[in-house]
Amino acid sequence: MVFKRKKIQSAHDKSINRAVGQLKRIGATGIRASHVEGMKDPTPKNGRKADLEYTFRDKRIIKEFETPSSMKTDKEQRADLKKYARGRKNTFFRTKVVK
Repeated sequence: MVFKRKKIQSAHDKSINRAVGQLKRIGATGIRASHVEGMKDPTPKNGRKADLEYTFRDKRIIKEFETPSSMKTDKEQRADLKKYARGRKNTFFRTKVVK
């Protein structure tokens, strides 16, 4: 069971790394990512830290990557980040489920 958890967490981290690479290729700016070596962590919002934060085409995107199990357990975190984004102009919250 512990091995499976590590595998899922690894998929989570790999997805964030992959997204950072794609964002750099398309010209996104201000990229901050958790779980990526050499990158600054996103700034906390409403006491919560997202997995990824960037600007693209004058829109600020806050993105949270979730595993199927964390979709059930991290509802409050997603709600707090979504609330933060709704209160800001040109700021959007997105969630991606990784398997």
